Amino acid sequence: MALSLFVILDENRNIRLVAQVLLIDETKESHEWAFKQINLATNNIHLQVMMTDADLAVHAAIRSTFHTTYPMHCTFHINQNLIKKLQKLLGKRFYEFSTQFYATCNTLHKPIFESKWQTLINQYPEAKQYLTNTLYNTKEAWAHPWTCRKFTAGLHASSPVESINAWIKNYIFNSNISLCELAEISIPSFMFTSIDKKLEEYLPPAILDLQRNEIRQCVFYSALQVNQEVISEFEEYQLPTNQHLEDIPDARQITASCMISDVNKNQIMSMWTVAVENKLVEKHFVILLTNGSHYCSCLSLINKGIICRHYFQIMLCSPTAKFHLKLIPSRWYYRNKDASKEPFLVASKFESDTPPIIPQHNVPFLTVIHQISQNSITLHERLTDIQLYGKITGLTHKATIKALKKKDMRIISILEDYLKDEEQNENVGGDSELDDDNELDGEKLDDELDDEFDDDKENHENHSFILNNPNKQTKSKGCPKGTKRIKASHEKNSSSVISKQYKCSQCGSMGHNKRNCSRK
Repeated sequence: MALSLFVILDENRNIRLVAQVLLIDETKESHEWAFKQINLATNNIHLQVMMTDADLAVHAAIRSTFHTTYPMHCTFHINQNLIKKLQKLLGKRFYEFSTQFYATCNTLHKPIFESKWQTLINQYPEAKQYLTNTLYNTKEAWAHPWTCRKFTAGLHASSPVESINAWIKNYIFNSNISLCELAEISIPSFMFTSIDKKLEEYLPPAILDLQRNEIRQCVFYSALQVNQEVISEFEEYQLPTNQHLEDIPDARQITASCMISDVNKNQIMSMWTVAVENKLVEKHFVILLTNGSHYCSCLSLINKGIICRHYFQIMLCSPTAKFHLKLIPSRWYYRNKDASKEPFLVASKFESDTPPIIPQHNVPFLTVIHQISQNSITLHERLTDIQLYGKITGLTHKATIKALKKKDMRIISILEDYLKDEEQNENVGGDSELDDDNELDGEKLDDELDDEFDDDKENHENHSFILNNPNKQTKSKGCPKGTKRIKASHEKNSSSVISKQYKCSQCGSMGHNKRNCSRK
């Protein structure tokens, strides 16, 4: 029997399952019966918009039953149908066709849509039959010029229903379970029965609710294991030294590369990518280690002390991902609780094949992730030089202004003492290192260290640690030093300045004008 799910979106944009129907077949008559039952249950409350998966039988049943409801088709299912029907037919031209098709559908005005649609049919005559008989007849249910004028809460696809439907298909592994039992069972106890019992035994109510919420959210993600070739590419990737992190386009590669560099490569058991169910772009990376711990790029285990939803999704995909209470800090336990002898647990669907692993020794607190958190920041410290410079200059500027107003000389002594202490620390540190090395090694090593020390002195100007503002550009006033003033054109022709004289326009002679000319 076919299971039909009806999902609504409430005022908080939460997805709510309001009706479920079991149908013998998926004909128009069966759907009409289901819609009539909904009318009886809701006292004939008609919806404004009902979005379906582009099934023509459902479309016709909505028209005949809900007279005031606007039927709308899911764009995702339309795209899937295009791929099934036309990809083989058009071959390499399908990509160009799909681009023009979506440009036609996203137009705002109806006449422009009609014109572009006719052009599309003329350009791809192979797809004319499917475009005309199937899509064009229902254009008001999916094309943007019609759907943009209806309230749809910003939704264009039936992904809320599909996410619930996919959850039921993927995680109901017991075919004998009834719908009543499924409705009564909560997600944590249903998919992680043994784990939920242990959490309830060790965690207080507030922390237990946080952890159970992460388990509930895991069903909205999908996990995929990364092969060894991709892991090797991530290992070889290096962060450019002269480029800021926000300027690098492939942040995905940087995240994975930093994670791999943080852990011991010999302890990596597998690597996974986790994405939202209806998207293809990876949202997080998770590394599984041989000691039973894991490293997720969301760092929830570090900053919250709670196992994240991404790891529970991987537990649903593979029995190699195991749960242990020692992953959670003991500060969240009930008092006088010791979880060092508890077994490693897997998801309920793998319990028959993978029994609980009882450790022979006490399991220590899995601190691999917490140790990483202190060292991983150093990879990006070189990117904060400008921020550090701005902080220092801002503080010194404020201190200088206040010292000038109060005629306070202490600021000078403070800066001089700081510089003297730093110079002494550098000199003492260099001398002590040389003395220690001289005591440990022989004469041959002494000569090598002396040579290196001399080289450092010679190249001292190349290893300066003075931090300057890279954004500050100074430009001196006037002409550059060492240059002379550029002479004007009239100064180049004559060595001395000629005094101003009249020139007669009548005779052309110098020394008088036309009014005083003798030839007039």
